[in-house]
Amino acid sequence: MGHESNAGNSVLIVSQRQRSDGFGRQPGYVAFGEAEDVLAAGADADMAMIDHSLTHPRIRARRLGGRVARRVIHDERPFPSVPGFHRRVPLTRDHYDLAVFIGFTTWDLPLLERMTEVRERADRVVAWFPEAWVSDLDDDRVHHEPFGMLNALFVGNRPAAERLSVLAPCPVHHLPPAVDVDHFSTLTVDDPRPIDVLGIGRRDPRLHRALVEWSRKTNRLYIYDTVSGAVVSDAAAHRANLGDLYRRTNIAITNFAKWDLPEVTRGYREIPGRLWEALAAGAVMVGKSPGEDLQLDLVGDIIVNEIPEQPSQAVELIHELAKADTSALRRAQVRSALLGHDWSHRWAQVFNSSGLDTPVGLQGRLDRLEAMAASIKPPD
Repeated sequence: MGHESNAGNSVLIVSQRQRSDGFGRQPGYVAFGEAEDVLAAGADADMAMIDHSLTHPRIRARRLGGRVARRVIHDERPFPSVPGFHRRVPLTRDHYDLAVFIGFTTWDLPLLERMTEVRERADRVVAWFPEAWVSDLDDDRVHHEPFGMLNALFVGNRPAAERLSVLAPCPVHHLPPAVDVDHFSTLTVDDPRPIDVLGIGRRDPRLHRALVEWSRKTNRLYIYDTVSGAVVSDAAAHRANLGDLYRRTNIAITNFAKWDLPEVTRGYREIPGRLWEALAAGAVMVGKSPGEDLQLDLVGDIIVNEIPEQPSQAVELIHELAKADTSALRRAQVRSALLGHDWSHRWAQVFNSSGLDTPVGLQGRLDRLEAMAASIKPPD
């Protein structure tokens, strides 16, 4: 789709996927590159790549200089460009209606602040922190981060959004993560699901051992991670493969985000990215359930079956669910993802909050997903 098809909605994505420290290629962050790809395709957006990491001397110097200036003179404006500390960015267009930056952490804004051309050429600059936590904001230094260069801030965690709405001088909106439904959903909901249980990411060692024993005794297939901390060499292939796994999964272990880090969560049972992936694929979910109010608010139903603490009882629940007829649930989940939890639905909210029309290509994707949802018939 050419630039002319989205006239009046020129978009620039500032991406961290090529950071020199490889941070953007960790399994937990490549989904955000997927979000960028959906926006790039739907809005015919340009992309500017961040090369340095937060530990680069120039970035550290910029952060320190900006922090001192904002603390001493109480000026929320970005730190001025300084020769050697300004990153020149080759941009295709002279003007952008919207520039978008996805932050991996709440400390990433100096990476964007350094790219002065972005701020000069964009009418609106917004940032999205899908994984900010209230515990991240206890450090007083966050008060002096360059939020003043933003026209709006979007935050995936609701309590963190509420806290940042007090700290940041721009509008702050709650915007949870989502998934590329094209990669994860299936319209043939009743196809065989050869993977009985899928466990990706953080796991309870006791439950894991019980599931391994159960799978060997019953000849069930339990798929789980055998490595951690890896770097993804091909992000698109990684996400496509993960989608293939979820579409073939009967039951997916879906614990609330960072369930084993109470010092981070502070009792808040956040919806994890895995929930959106399992939702789109129609996989039945069990685990340490995200907050019921949050599930009801964002999904409209409580879809994660709370798992017993005792591993033997947890395995018994999983075994019973594996035998049950869950076709109606699967259809409802896939429809829910198609109608409201693709990355395009989140980007539409960003455009709406920014006072911009949804780009033609992005709206076309939304219409197509709605038509796919309508094609899913209820069970006989």
